[in-house]
Amino acid sequence: MKTHWPFIILLFLLGQSENLFAQWTCGMPAPSTKEKTALLSQYQQFIQQKSSGKARITNYRVAIKVNIISGISTPAASVLNEADIREIIAHANTYLKNVNVELYLLNNQVYPIKDDKYFEFKIKDEVELRKKYDVQNAINIYFAKNISLNDLTVLSGYATLPSLASSSNRVFYSYFERTTDDIQSLKNKTFLHELGHYFGLLHTFQDSNSPVISQRELVTRGAGSNSAIAGDQISDTPADPFERLPISSAFNCTDPAPSTVIDANGDRFAPATNNFMAYYQNCGSAFTEQQYLKMQASFSTRFSPSAEYQIVGQGSSNFVSIKSLNKDVYCVGDSVQVSYGLEGLFEDHNQINVELSDGLGKNYKAIESKRRGSKVLLKLPDDLPEGESYHIRLTATGPQTMSPISEGFAIRTYPTAYLIPNKTSINAGETVDFTLSLGGSGTWSFDLSDGTSMKDTRQTTHIFRKTLNETTVFAVSSVRNMCGDGQRNGGVAITVAQPQISATGLNNTTICQGQSVKLAISVTGGLSFDSQLSIQISDQSGQNFVDLPTQVSLFNLSAQIPADFKTGSGYRLKVVAKNSPLFSAAIGPLTIVSPPNPPSVSPVVNICQNSTPQVLKATGTNIKWYVDEFDLKSYNSLVPSTTKEGTFTYYVTQTNSNGCESNKARVDVNIKAVPTAILSGDNTILLGDSTALKVNITGGFPASVTLSNGKNFAISANPFVLGVKPATTTTYQLTEVKNTCGAGVVSGSARIIILEPLATEETVKDGIRLFPNPAREQLTVEFLSSQPATSVISLVDMSGKVLQQNVSKVNQGKQEFIDLAPYNTGNYIVRIKVGEKIINRKVIIDK
Repeated sequence: MKTHWPFIILLFLLGQSENLFAQWTCGMPAPSTKEKTALLSQYQQFIQQKSSGKARITNYRVAIKVNIISGISTPAASVLNEADIREIIAHANTYLKNVNVELYLLNNQVYPIKDDKYFEFKIKDEVELRKKYDVQNAINIYFAKNISLNDLTVLSGYATLPSLASSSNRVFYSYFERTTDDIQSLKNKTFLHELGHYFGLLHTFQDSNSPVISQRELVTRGAGSNSAIAGDQISDTPADPFERLPISSAFNCTDPAPSTVIDANGDRFAPATNNFMAYYQNCGSAFTEQQYLKMQASFSTRFSPSAEYQIVGQGSSNFVSIKSLNKDVYCVGDSVQVSYGLEGLFEDHNQINVELSDGLGKNYKAIESKRRGSKVLLKLPDDLPEGESYHIRLTATGPQTMSPISEGFAIRTYPTAYLIPNKTSINAGETVDFTLSLGGSGTWSFDLSDGTSMKDTRQTTHIFRKTLNETTVFAVSSVRNMCGDGQRNGGVAITVAQPQISATGLNNTTICQGQSVKLAISVTGGLSFDSQLSIQISDQSGQNFVDLPTQVSLFNLSAQIPADFKTGSGYRLKVVAKNSPLFSAAIGPLTIVSPPNPPSVSPVVNICQNSTPQVLKATGTNIKWYVDEFDLKSYNSLVPSTTKEGTFTYYVTQTNSNGCESNKARVDVNIKAVPTAILSGDNTILLGDSTALKVNITGGFPASVTLSNGKNFAISANPFVLGVKPATTTTYQLTEVKNTCGAGVVSGSARIIILEPLATEETVKDGIRLFPNPAREQLTVEFLSSQPATSVISLVDMSGKVLQQNVSKVNQGKQEFIDLAPYNTGNYIVRIKVGEKIINRKVIIDK
């Protein structure tokens, strides 16, 4: 497999490595030079003694006191239990027997510690915890949910190298959430990794990143090798560069080390990924021969009478050990062969008895067995339940002693199969659901009487749907699993009634929503007077028929599929006679589809009145036109009349190859007449002001008009208002009106009178003085001329309406007053007629 090392290394540099390998971290302190020197010397002395034949090989039964820490209210399911511990110890003993060591539980029990303070264990609390719970006659082993350093690094476990001091007589482990993976990791890696340290083993990558290059272990095992004194001081474990590339713990087990990571000689590394003392996960677990020897060398310290702790008994020990079972998975009724060993002095009449646990590794009970030399034979009872964690332990009678429990093994049971129908009596063409329930241990293989077969299924329940047209017996022909053939129930008879109504005439198996179906029928026998014929439709499983509103005409039936009926396949139709047992065979399977979309059309069509009629257009298949939305009569084509002005609505559909007609598309036809336009809007305004002209127009839109001043205006609605701002009094007329159908008729006019504005201050002109201007409550008109005359003074609003009028004789210095109280703020005109002369003055009322 090609590995993209640069990319993986980049992930590490970006800080992603925590997620890759932080779940497995050993907390053993880095050994000092003095400690490493002592270990090497001890190992070398042991090898010399062994070579000279002076090393004495002794069997050791080592007591361990297992303390399981949990919180006061921690759920039991998330805490290690005794069965877990016994399984872990049994597994460890299969390796430790190679150094003549067998672990056993002190007082044959585990010790729970319920304390929230230590549940999530911090190393700084070790001394306090051990002061309460340590013993001197066993290895003190503590299991906490998790272990953390002061910097919050989470550890999988930690131990210390061999020492005579009692402070070294302990091992700590994390069990995390006690998931299956957590337990397997403890059993297959962490437990023995930390015990390896306890008995003197270093990491395989020891000093692999030492700043002193000469202290790093070389790859070569030939000339120039330093493997006996550098690294882990063992030559049969390949050099491991882990400290130089920690992310390698997340690599696949078979991935080669990067070619860029080399030793001082330029040689490429090939570490043992399956070694207990390496950091590679899930790659297997093993100790090498020299690692076993180095562990034995540590016994001179760990089992020394001079140690502050004594974990093995003095003198000879008698004990029974289980070496192996002949299988790891058994079926009920199988024979089990247990290979065992005896160490020490046993009496001649000594008996070996067997006890078998339940499937959870608890509740041991004696079971009959026979001893054959170094093996014990027993037969598993036929009524044992299936389980994954059965164990065996042996007891000797002379003297009395008990073995550690065996490795866990699984027990499987023979299969069973039961076939149950949901009904035993049906009409021809209907379906029956058979439920097959499988018992015993999976996986299963089975055969049914109709030829249905399945192999290696893990499902315990299977449902088979069968459409039957005649009376049939169904049965399970055989059922098998790893244990062999199993039990099954007898055949199940399904009684099938034959139809008395024949229904024909459905030529298409695809039907649209909203479509009508028609069937021709004939009846064998007679119908009672109250029998009501009905077409029924099933669901997509071909079951659960429901009535459709049915119309009956002699021997023809018709019914419409609802427009909102669920689309899909598997539907069936049948005819039934209500209040009688008569029915037809099911017709189908049928597929219900949506009708086609409406055809593509222009939703609005504009046509000029009295123009040449045009055929309406639509894009689709099998086009049908309708004059009314609910009209049943259709036309292949449609030509609307153009003689009458207005909007006329038509409808069109298309029909697909299944005979399904679409919903109707709407087409609005606008018949437009040529336009007419009338102009109005006479007004009097001051010079510089604007005014609005009104155009009333008939005929179709859009249209346009042209004013007598040459300006053109587009019109889209009636009436239409346009603005003008003449400089002089002007009469406006329309010169043209037209729309898409041509030019029309114009009429009307609008005369706009322009008045010159006056200043907005006190005004003296033509012998007349007006003040104040602007005015609030009263306006004064003063005559300065000495010539006597008659005057008419009028107040006029801007629309030309006379609001107030006074008549008086004019004399020099005479003043007339205009009351402004009734009027609103705005512009007004004061019109003064003196004799034949008319004078207009603009005034402002400002309130």
